[in-house]
Amino acid sequence: MPNDPMTQSTQLQSFPVRPRHTSIVLPVLGLLLSACNSAISPGYRIEKHDVEVRFVPTPGQSLHLRAAYRLKNIGNSPLDSLDAKLPSESSFSRRNLLISLDGQPISPTFSADTARIPFNPPWPVKSTRTLVIEYDLAPPNQFTENAFYLPPDNWYPALLPPNHLLARADPPEQWDLRIRVPDGFLVHASGRPRGSSRSGSERVHRFTQRPTDDFRPFLLSGRYHEQLVRSHGIAVNFWSFQSLPADKFVPAGSRLSSTAAVFQDLFGPATKTLWIVEMTPLPSPSGRGSVVSPFPAGVLLPSPFFKESLRQPVSLELAEALLAHTWLSELSVSNLGPYHFVESSLIYHAVWLARQRRGEPLDPQSLAVQNLRDSRKPPLFALALREKCGEESLNRGLRRMIQARRGLDWSIDDLRSALELESGQNLAEFFRVWLYQPGIPDDFRRRYSSPSP
Repeated sequence: MPNDPMTQSTQLQSFPVRPRHTSIVLPVLGLLLSACNSAISPGYRIEKHDVEVRFVPTPGQSLHLRAAYRLKNIGNSPLDSLDAKLPSESSFSRRNLLISLDGQPISPTFSADTARIPFNPPWPVKSTRTLVIEYDLAPPNQFTENAFYLPPDNWYPALLPPNHLLARADPPEQWDLRIRVPDGFLVHASGRPRGSSRSGSERVHRFTQRPTDDFRPFLLSGRYHEQLVRSHGIAVNFWSFQSLPADKFVPAGSRLSSTAAVFQDLFGPATKTLWIVEMTPLPSPSGRGSVVSPFPAGVLLPSPFFKESLRQPVSLELAEALLAHTWLSELSVSNLGPYHFVESSLIYHAVWLARQRRGEPLDPQSLAVQNLRDSRKPPLFALALREKCGEESLNRGLRRMIQARRGLDWSIDDLRSALELESGQNLAEFFRVWLYQPGIPDDFRRRYSSPSP
């Protein structure tokens, strides 16, 4: 059996959960006013928003971020302050914070990483304000003098609604992301590309972000050479630090595009082009191996993994596991509480399915025996799901859940509900035994245990 990709040293980039869209139903006559144009609570609207990220190639290089907002008070009362959630100083080494309001510098107060921006005098109803937030970032991961990556995380400011039950903070339908990098850097980011222009020794790349379509923004840039491989209806764009002959990328590109086609069939469409990007090796926090990260359009591979995948496509098993995670995290995000192993189980299932579609045999007995030795719950739960639901019902249930929760988060209840609908079974006891009892269920262990040699 091929080496299990999930046993290799990896560190999956953790992404924050997208909040659910919730509604509060209150039997109060005053809520009928919400059908009118007049506001019944404090709030504001972001009429215009743009963010510029500039790579600063100096010793101890950093990124300079500038976020500008035009805001209108659409509430029923003046506002005396506004809260902004900023990147964590521990995660991003944020420094040199500058905040201005209508061109005047402001000194905020802080509660952890939330800045309270005062209005003096209070911000009147129906009036507008221009807010600018600037700071430098020195991300500890995926950041070198030749490349950088900002994941779909809180690297940009997030303006919060006023502290009131019915408060509003209406986002814009779209906003602009500008990325200013040295000429010669390639750039890929979320959103719709709007072209680039030269500015001295730099080039400015523009992307329009639509939150309902693009979800959380990310960006990737570096001094790369690119090669595009098209196969199975999917394009795979390789970014390497060195220029290599085009034929070097064909075997890996064909393998990954076929895998992506399986994931697209299983989970739904996520991206038209995959990026497989070489990164400078970074040690993992555990001290074992290198950091290997998925991102919403592909995989970041440290140089040794990247080069090995071009020489021998079988080494792409790790990349395939990360691509499965990419598909799940881009279409929807797990909100599983203490049961994070369930998402790993779905990744195992996706990778096994890709192998089967390539014509590779899958031996559940061998897989179970191998993983029972170490009581590895994620692959064993994946096997149990396939056995309990049937492979086709499991596949249909996963697609149903992912598409129903597209752009939102999904929970254990969402997964169970989708699988019950497709399999026609009550899975309450199955999930209770596997999730809420420690260890591996005894009946599963007995069924797959092999005699000692």
